[in-house]
Amino acid sequence: MPTAVARNPTAYPFSPPSTSQLHQSQQPSPNSEFRTDLMSVHQQDFAAQADLDPNNPFVMADDYIKHRLESSGHEWFDCPDLPDSTDARLAMRLLAADFERRYNSELACMVTQLSINVDTIYPTFKQIVEQLFIDGINWGRIVALYAFGGAVAAQCMADDRPALVRQVADWVAVFTRNRLQPWIDQQGGWDAFVAWYEGASTDKFWQSWKKIGLFAGAGIVGAVTLTRMLSR
Repeated sequence: MPTAVARNPTAYPFSPPSTSQLHQSQQPSPNSEFRTDLMSVHQQDFAAQADLDPNNPFVMADDYIKHRLESSGHEWFDCPDLPDSTDARLAMRLLAADFERRYNSELACMVTQLSINVDTIYPTFKQIVEQLFIDGINWGRIVALYAFGGAVAAQCMADDRPALVRQVADWVAVFTRNRLQPWIDQQGGWDAFVAWYEGASTDKFWQSWKKIGLFAGAGIVGAVTLTRMLSR
């Protein structure tokens, strides 16, 4: 695993704020839940934190979304400096990108159900993501979460709303930390994700997902179908 490096005042946070800290600021509107609080996550001075976990949820989310945007010709200026790549982050890039390539039209259909503006994007994003994990967690669904987040971020760029990309990345990261990290830790951490990736035949893995029609519809309907498919 790469050696962590010391960060400067604008570098990536060592440890994102706790859930209580995220909700300490003034009450957000129903359509912007914890969006305002998250905007401060990347404005804090973490210069004293020299030991950075290169696979913490915020780094994982930013790394994939940055990679996803660069692959489509966009530069994400709001992305903080990231530590050297790890096997887990490289595996996520490959699997999530492959997922999106194979199911590009279906993901695009889901993304179009989101109203890409500051007031309405979060509620629908939250519904889709929660539906994805409604009856359990597995690595395939985690890959789907990152692929979906990357597709939404790319659409934000295409719609000339780059400021929303920061929020999308934070939503993926906070959901991973709060809802998925305990399960990830129980499996053996992100090293287990790498082992899962290396031990499976990618073509066989994706083929098993096709046995049930992927994304029968868009939006929440698509998420329901995806959830059923990824339970296999």
